[in-house]
Amino acid sequence: MFGQIIASKFLLTAIPPDQMQVPWRERGLSVQLHAPERNIRFLTTHIPPGASDGWIKIETIQGIVEHLLSNLGADQSLCGDFNTPQSLSAETVW
Repeated sequence: MFGQIIASKFLLTAIPPDQMQVPWRERGLSVQLHAPERNIRFLTTHIPPGASDGWIKIETIQGIVEHLLSNLGADQSLCGDFNTPQSLSAETVW
């Protein structure tokens, strides 16, 4: 079982999970943080590992990217566990 949490001293408004098209909705959480000077959209995620979940990882990343792109005018922050490889080969280019 997985869960996400975002905590703040400022007011948070939940963004409905159906606004982010990902295979497993429990793997993402979006909120609007109402700070004194501005509002900021926060998204936290736990992306499934590709080794065990295959294309679900890619579909999750695509859904998150589309969600972020649909709100380009807003201040946004993305954080979480992206399940990146623990080691990379010498040929890996970032």
